[in-house]
Amino acid sequence: MSIDFPIPPADIRYRVASRDYPEEEFLTNGQSLCQGFDKEMARYGVKPRRLLDFGCGCGRIIRHFIARGGVECHGSDTDPVGIEWCRRNLPGARSPSTTGFLHCPTPAGCSI
Repeated sequence: MSIDFPIPPADIRYRVASRDYPEEEFLTNGQSLCQGFDKEMARYGVKPRRLLDFGCGCGRIIRHFIARGGVECHGSDTDPVGIEWCRRNLPGARSPSTTGFLHCPTPAGCSI
């Protein structure tokens, strides 16, 4: 399953890296990190049915898990701007809410 999701605008990508984050680098780094997680999970024999990207920002990594399917994806972050962007642009994540992404305003707790 391959899905082409939109790429977050530059100002939202900046919130993730605190620097200019070109589109191609955003996608390449996210894919590389997704593959790195796959490698580590395989190393330990982990075959998740669900995945939580805690600190998902604007979806740099979770977008790749959602696009390929086979794992129920959840995202969470303290940045409401990144979460709202994910809610609008990365369909396919699941959570107790209808959006699939949770906003965590503080490390102590999340709100739907």
